[in-house]
Amino acid sequence: MDGEITLSDFVARWKSEGDDWKVYMRVMRHRINKKYRRMLNDLILMKKFLELEYHP
Repeated sequence: MDGEITLSDFVARWKSEGDDWKVYMRVMRHRINKKYRRMLNDLILMKKFLELEYHP
C-alpha cells in the first residue's frame, strides 16, 4: 500500500529531528482529513442524486 511506514522506520527517521515529528503528524492528519472530506462530499452528492425521482 502506498505510504505505509513501520513504527521502527518512523522512529529511525524522526527521533533525531526534535519536534519535526509533530509537524509530520500534523501534515498527515491534515491530508487524511482532506481526503475524508472529499469522500464525504462525494457520498452526499451520490445520495442526493439517488434520491431524485428523475434520473437523466
